[in-house]
Amino acid sequence: MGATGIVIPRPGSARGRIQYEPLAGRVSDFENGFRTGEVNSDIEHGALYDAQGNPIVGYRGQAHSVAVDRRVLETPDATFTHLHPDKNFGGTLSMQDLKVFARSNLRELRAASQQGQLYSIRANANVDRAGLAKWIRSNQKLAQRNFNRSYESALKQATTPLKSGPHKGQIKLVNRTTGKVTYRQPMTNEQAVRYARAYSVGMFDRMYSRALSRFGVTYTATKAGRGR
Repeated sequence: MGATGIVIPRPGSARGRIQYEPLAGRVSDFENGFRTGEVNSDIEHGALYDAQGNPIVGYRGQAHSVAVDRRVLETPDATFTHLHPDKNFGGTLSMQDLKVFARSNLRELRAASQQGQLYSIRANANVDRAGLAKWIRSNQKLAQRNFNRSYESALKQATTPLKSGPHKGQIKLVNRTTGKVTYRQPMTNEQAVRYARAYSVGMFDRMYSRALSRFGVTYTATKAGRGR
């Protein structure tokens, strides 16, 4: 995926320098501020909230990641949210994000995009963080390869017109969820990139929906507006 996700810098490492920023309001205030332009949308930001929804600490990141203190992992029953700044498609939680969650005491980890998507993983009473961490180690490289293949396939699908038949000169798009087929004129490069990213992120959505419940984790992908 395009975004690296949450980074916990190792001692002495120059990568992922931690930068703090003021934080106020509720989780939904922070996420909505990103979409309305109150928060700089060119970089990732992160915010930690306690079990009652009170703000604890805010972080300012870089274009594709946000570095946070290890203490975000140790805060019991807290919620950590971060913002995906990609203007075409913000994407779901990365496998790196899931790795951070598996090593944490967080109740919930969220990611919000400019387009209004909200992605969340929440620990249930029977959460198995060790099992989740093992699953991530076994699937992280494969998931990235599958994402890349899916992206390239979707990009080709969106820009390559049919050479024969009643829809010659058009492209054929197949909805992976419903199987519905549509035909249209080839997309521009910008449209094709946006389509390919959305198409490929859908692969992660389906994988998370199928797999994470086995470890006592609930994954949801919704439109914005779920407040706390």
